[in-house]
Amino acid sequence: TGPVDVVVVAAPIAAHLPLALAALESGADVLLEKPPVTTRADLATLLDAERRSGRVVQVGFQSLGSHALPALRDGSLVGTVRS
Repeated sequence: TGPVDVVVVAAPIAAHLPLALAALESGADVLLEKPPVTTRADLATLLDAERRSGRVVQVGFQSLGSHALPALRDGSLVGTVRS
């Protein structure tokens, strides 16, 4: 429906590379869960695509990029947290 700035890939590991390549080619930055790919050859392909696209690939866990966890810790969330 329009340009996307960031794509979060939360998929089986085998799908990481093709999804990340598609996102980079469309002009988006990419967040991949660990591990990003399964082989060194795939890593080289991913890094080359990142360099050519001028976009950024970040690897980590989605929750580590969220402001929700610190907000839970410091109590700055509005409302009551229930389990």
